[in-house]
Amino acid sequence: MNKSNLIQSACLSLFALFVASCTADDDHGTALPPGEYPITFTAGSLQCLQTRSTADGNWDGVTSVAVKIGGETKTYKVATGGDYKTATLTAAEGIIPFYWQSTNNISVEAWYPFTADATLTKPDVTVQADQSTEANYRASDYIEAEPQNVSFRNPSLTFTHRTAKVIVNLTAADGIDLNNAQVTFLNQTQVSGGGTEVTSLKGSGNTYTALLAPQQMQAPVKQFIKVTVGTGDAARDYFYTPTQTSDANLQASKQHTYNITVKKTKLEVTAGTSNSWTDVPSNGDAQAPKFRVTLPTGNDVPTGLTFTDATQIASSNVYETQTGNSFTLTYTVPQDESMKGFPVLKGLCDVKRTAATDGKYVFTYSNIRSDLWLEYATYAEVGDYYYSDGTWSPTYTSGTSPACIGIVFKSGAGIGDAVGNYPKNTFTDGIIHGYVVALQDANSNAGAWGIRLTDVQNLANEKSYVNKYNGYSNTKVVQALSQYSTTNVSNPTDNGQYWAFKVASEYTVIAPVNSSGWYLPSIGQLWDIYNMQNLGTSLTDAGGADFIKASNDGRYWSSTEMHGYDAWYYQFNGSGVGAYAKSNDGGNFLRASYVRAILTF
Repeated sequence: MNKSNLIQSACLSLFALFVASCTADDDHGTALPPGEYPITFTAGSLQCLQTRSTADGNWDGVTSVAVKIGGETKTYKVATGGDYKTATLTAAEGIIPFYWQSTNNISVEAWYPFTADATLTKPDVTVQADQSTEANYRASDYIEAEPQNVSFRNPSLTFTHRTAKVIVNLTAADGIDLNNAQVTFLNQTQVSGGGTEVTSLKGSGNTYTALLAPQQMQAPVKQFIKVTVGTGDAARDYFYTPTQTSDANLQASKQHTYNITVKKTKLEVTAGTSNSWTDVPSNGDAQAPKFRVTLPTGNDVPTGLTFTDATQIASSNVYETQTGNSFTLTYTVPQDESMKGFPVLKGLCDVKRTAATDGKYVFTYSNIRSDLWLEYATYAEVGDYYYSDGTWSPTYTSGTSPACIGIVFKSGAGIGDAVGNYPKNTFTDGIIHGYVVALQDANSNAGAWGIRLTDVQNLANEKSYVNKYNGYSNTKVVQALSQYSTTNVSNPTDNGQYWAFKVASEYTVIAPVNSSGWYLPSIGQLWDIYNMQNLGTSLTDAGGADFIKASNDGRYWSSTEMHGYDAWYYQFNGSGVGAYAKSNDGGNFLRASYVRAILTF
């Protein structure tokens, strides 16, 4: 595999990789049927250092990783969401996945890049000699999850870098000109081509970065950093030679920062080591990062854009942030374009849209971690009001037409969901814009989930409920069951019914044609609905009703099973997640719950 085609993100810090699989509810070594519980992985977003020279820190471009359990190593493919911030890892095509054999802990190891041969051997660290380009800089990064015990109920893998990150911040004194300065690392080991020198990557200002193999540079005493100023016959080389054992003990997964003042006669060096890949040590002055923001072009893009904390570069469509932390974009909303905005096409940051009273939108981009490329496209914000014609807006006016039928509780595709899970041509623009929760409960009564003592295939997610957006898929599985076609829906405790699914999908408010239609949310979707700010106010403002929150009531069914007996619910009085019997099954085990339908648009 060509490592340069994978993200070897120099800004990749420690991250947790969560193993999500079908589970049972016994933690004490219960044996599991062979070949029935495949192990899959969900990876969260990759964090990165705030400097323009680093990679994006997401999963864009990563296609596969190597996973080792026992004496066997397998290739797992990477599937990302639309923003590349999260990823699902499953066995690659043609590869038999690993399976849980029991609920005992297992030892797992993983890494990339890797050699895609029969043995999938973890490669030795070999850094690029010329890291002056981002491609070579990224290709010098190796990550691994060292062998570690993984719990069946709460499994996770912790990854660390196998290389050391070294940052040099140059400051000029005595009239020295740093415009053409270069920084080179000398006497290095494990360099491509068998050399001993590594050329650094120049970032903003006079910051230089390289990824180096772990090693002790002090013993024996040897030159480590070369700073070259000037060009041609005027070029001069300065050298830094560590003298103490702690001066340049390059350690894997740690960041080593050298603040160097270049004088006419010597270098003055302040060194520091961070225990984190991304935290800059307190000693020395690292230059504040700045990021570039590229705007879309075209006749459909609104004019009169106003920026704060970002400065236009000449007369181009590129802006540069002033502080590196955040900036805002304000513009007057064109007529009939209230559903559009400026989402991030590429890059890492948080986005929030607010509507001003003068017909303007304000987009705030914060926690910026890379250069950004914006697009002018359809955009839905959490809290938007969703209407019966499939449109949405951030503001609501009573008595207007079309009628408001729900509130947006999630923007973009959720984890585990994709356009391919829905019928062809379901969505406008061919993408998932978000998810809507209905204004009212689907039924005034509480009732049963479905048939007790029966597992419904693919609905048992156990502890993965905090992430999965699979309510639509779950509902379709149940609707295909023969018991679902029975007609006695007047009795919610009837064994032959999947009452919760029926009242959700048959919610009387008509869903727009460019949506999925109503369905029973997964426990992960209920989790996000509960944690949405000001949801109750938005529901009541639009003529709806908040979720029931009585101390001994207010439980809402999800489409997620726990096992054959019980299914998950969420109690909206603050008690959170629990499980109830699906049906009374002729006994006294039924505890009814309410239903609130959702849709995807």
